[in-house]
Amino acid sequence: MSAGRRSSGPAAHQAVGRARLRASGHGREAAACECLVADVAELCGAQRVLLVLDADEGPRIAGSLLPRRETAPALLDAVTPWLNEARRSGKARLRHGPEGAEKRDQRSCIVAPLNSGHDRLGFVYADIDGRRGRFNAADRDRLAVLARQAAEALSNARRAEELERQVEQRAAELALINGIQEGMAAELNFQAIVDLVGEKLVELFATDTLVIGWLDEPAGLLHLPFGVERGQRLRLAPYRIAAVMTGRRWHEIILSRRPVQWNNQDDYRALEILVADGTDMSRSGVAVPIFAGDRLLGFMSVENMDREHAFGEADVRLLSTVAASMGVALENARLFDETQRLLKETEQRAAELAVINRIQEGMAAELDDMTGRAGSASEPVRLVGGSVLRARTDSWRSPHGPRSLRPADRVSRGSRHWRRRGPEGRCL
Repeated sequence: MSAGRRSSGPAAHQAVGRARLRASGHGREAAACECLVADVAELCGAQRVLLVLDADEGPRIAGSLLPRRETAPALLDAVTPWLNEARRSGKARLRHGPEGAEKRDQRSCIVAPLNSGHDRLGFVYADIDGRRGRFNAADRDRLAVLARQAAEALSNARRAEELERQVEQRAAELALINGIQEGMAAELNFQAIVDLVGEKLVELFATDTLVIGWLDEPAGLLHLPFGVERGQRLRLAPYRIAAVMTGRRWHEIILSRRPVQWNNQDDYRALEILVADGTDMSRSGVAVPIFAGDRLLGFMSVENMDREHAFGEADVRLLSTVAASMGVALENARLFDETQRLLKETEQRAAELAVINRIQEGMAAELDDMTGRAGSASEPVRLVGGSVLRARTDSWRSPHGPRSLRPADRVSRGSRHWRRRGPEGRCL
């Protein structure tokens, strides 16, 4: 006796074709799985349908159709030995059981693997009680064909989801880079650009730990202008490059333009990465170099303090893209800051020299004025002791009367004090 609801003959082939089209038309895996369960029930008139997909953590129930009061996990436990057999053989298998019982008391079941090329995605299981119908070899073959078509549809759905994820990831990368570039167009300050890049990366990676390092090779220093750990902003002093980078494995890797990735703290120690003062060792992370031409300018690193293996290839690619696009911009900003600093120093020095020049000019004018007054014929110059000298005469007048000056007694103009020698040779 066959199931009254199942398709047979040409109608069965039409059902397979419809199932293939319906499954292929769904771009997402979950929708494709739901569609496949419905198509299996329609194709075979199955009373129970269970769709099981392979996953890293073990078999995963992706869809089911069951009578009331029955559960998918219980059915999976019951049929797992049959799934393992299909895994070994790679072929669809039909069973009737229990053996020796009347057909109406037996249950017919089919297990068909979901194979796409050399990849096995999982299995589809279908059964029916003997009182409602009985599967035969033709049902098995039809279900095997449907399983192959469904496997292709699921594989396509996974590829479509991966492509969508990559498109979304790339769009996020471009949005980040555009945001940074717009910020740089409005702000040329180096620290402001570093803060902008750091905050955007924290948001994009949904991480609470990130560091940007910058090299000052002439001074031999590694600066850490941006650092966040567990959401708290860090203020870190510079380190000597020779002490924390030179000769260490992680430094040699970034010098070769490759990313540094660690998946646990053993990797961290093996790479000889610096643990900055006042911070903790992360459990996983990625660091990528920042280059401008052939010169290493610094690095960016995103880290996870709680989880191992937290970052994958997509994260490495995104961080590398950002670092590659930001290297020249950050270096230009640093050079602009340095130019502005030197310009301010030059302006300050020029102002200081202008003050000094004004003082000197004032002193020179005062001296010229004093010299001019001393050389005037009409203005007497009072000497030490109260004597008066007129510059155009060779006589001087003392309180005791006029007296002629000897050549040795004459006072030269421009000396600090007007002085003369007395009869005893003393200076008056």
